[in-house]
Amino acid sequence: MEAANRAKTIFFLFGFVLFLIIGMYIAIFITSIFKQSKAYSDQTTTAALECNDYRFDVNKLSMDADTLLFTVSVRDLSSTLDTLIIRHNGKDTPVQVDLLPGQQRRLGIPKYGGAPFDVFAKGCAGYAVHCTAEGCK
Repeated sequence: MEAANRAKTIFFLFGFVLFLIIGMYIAIFITSIFKQSKAYSDQTTTAALECNDYRFDVNKLSMDADTLLFTVSVRDLSSTLDTLIIRHNGKDTPVQVDLLPGQQRRLGIPKYGGAPFDVFAKGCAGYAVHCTAEGCK
């Protein structure tokens, strides 16, 4: 009888320890998912808030030899625009512009082959102005 009670006790303790280990694993897993989703949410929200401060237009597109020229105009309610990224043919080219609200600057893409290009503030690729040789959207 004592051997049966001992076996039940060992079985109960083994089951209890297994339950605790599985519970801890689930708690760690849920905590990890929460932290990852919170970090992603914070990063996305911060980028959206910062990128919303940059308001600019790309217009006056023209060709000069094999260079596509265009004008970047910073809107009046924008923040100062320090660096623009021009993404053309999969290559990102940073351009230091230092434009205050209301200012504009003429930029160009040398050896432009007709492929579409994007213009966006540094770190704001999701808010890019998409352009072709015909115009920008």
